[in-house]
Amino acid sequence: MKIKEIYNFLNEISPFELQEKWDNSGLLVGDFENEVDKIYLTLDLDEELIEKVENNSLIIAHHPLIFKPLKNVIPNRFSTKLLTKLIQKNISFIAMHTNFDKTHLNRYVAEDILGFDGYQDGFVYYYETIEDFEKIASLIKEKLNIKTLKAVKTKDKIKKIALTTGSGMGLIDFIDADLFLTGDIKYHEAMDAKVKGISLIDIGHFESEIFFVDAIEKELKELDIELIKLHQKNPFSLI
Repeated sequence: MKIKEIYNFLNEISPFELQEKWDNSGLLVGDFENEVDKIYLTLDLDEELIEKVENNSLIIAHHPLIFKPLKNVIPNRFSTKLLTKLIQKNISFIAMHTNFDKTHLNRYVAEDILGFDGYQDGFVYYYETIEDFEKIASLIKEKLNIKTLKAVKTKDKIKKIALTTGSGMGLIDFIDADLFLTGDIKYHEAMDAKVKGISLIDIGHFESEIFFVDAIEKELKELDIELIKLHQKNPFSLI
């Protein structure tokens, strides 16, 4: 199957034009006329994963490998080192980032993983409920496989939940909910939310977005091509 056919399918289900101005989703490595018979799915790339990918294949990842313009492709940095390996193996690379957040990923995590039944507003998924804070925290631990949670509790009873996978604290001024579930929460952001009366649970960047692989696989099953999920490890460990 040609890269162009796969790209057009992706653009139909999650238009690339929906991505944020700072984003770099789309075909980042390869040629639209390239033929592939395997698609590898992953949240991110690293050297170990590229070694597992066959030559002349396609990788679809959530995070772009390139964000800023490159002045060279000398393999002495993370992105350029991986780019060199992709080119050497003739592996094409498509990123589905903020466009897919808006159309699929937040909804998938909220509904398919956490069992919420709400609505999406841009980057934020909202769910109205009447539930104890501790019960929601227990649900997050179980479904997202997080042993210990960082949280800011301003209310015992939660009536409205907001969810943004990955790193969503830049949206805090626009959140209309009692509890905001997102990742990468910083100290001063937590203090700000506390003043606003918004409870927080840090659902982790990796832990909340690793479901990209399942969400994109669900859509790509319509195509007559082999899909292979790459099992990525969280770069952080608890010691």
